[in-house]
Amino acid sequence: MNKQKFEKILNKLKKTTDSLGIKIDKKVLEAVAVFNYLGFSTTQSCEGHLDHGYISPWIQFGPAQNKTNIALERKIAKLNKQPHNNKAYKKIELLEKRLLSTLKKDLARLTNLLENFYKTRKVPYDQKLILIDLRTRFQLITQGSQFQNIFSKKEKTEKIEMYRKEFDEFVRFVFQQSSSTLT
Repeated sequence: MNKQKFEKILNKLKKTTDSLGIKIDKKVLEAVAVFNYLGFSTTQSCEGHLDHGYISPWIQFGPAQNKTNIALERKIAKLNKQPHNNKAYKKIELLEKRLLSTLKKDLARLTNLLENFYKTRKVPYDQKLILIDLRTRFQLITQGSQFQNIFSKKEKTEKIEMYRKEFDEFVRFVFQQSSSTLT
């Protein structure tokens, strides 16, 4: 592991804000840094909250933000603002496929890491991490977040800690698995 490189990424992310000026949540910051260090392109994240959003931490992965991909995303956004017909849908679909082709490697890497992580790990179903398709992005999140509305407030309070722990364990696993191949 190149500690200097990792610290540089972490310090940059500590200063990073979204379009509303909100910084990356502290409880997921190191996870975002690990994935960026390993070459993944992260686009959004959250540490999980009891009062809004998901009770699970999550990280969203997207295409690298280079000129080509930014241009594709702008074309898709422009087409999505226009009235839709079959021709428009086909154009959007084609552009999305081009954008998604850049994510194939990352998706395959993460899928492989999740499979290896859960080979011997026994946890409750809702605690398991999953990947969700978001059309031109994908999200790493716990299974339980997808049906969190059935939980009582007390259950949510218990589960948020369980979900955060699972997320942290996976990030440690990813880093350990990948660090042997890094210089």
